[in-house]
Amino acid sequence: MEDTAQNIFNGVMPKFSSKPYDALQKCVNKIIPVEDKVCRSTSGICRDEMDKVEDWVYDKSEPIFLVAS
Repeated sequence: MEDTAQNIFNGVMPKFSSKPYDALQKCVNKIIPVEDKVCRSTSGICRDEMDKVEDWVYDKSEPIFLVAS
């Protein structure tokens, strides 16, 4: 499996950080009780928390983060 990953990424394995995911989960858990079961966009609600962990590229037409740069 490691050989396959090395081949896919041409010998340079990307670094993975769970910090963005962890920050989003922490924010969502603070604002939406599990029993509420309401689906809401977290992009506007969690923007401040997400901006603290990554330098995001935002869509120009919507206030959503697309990718960490």
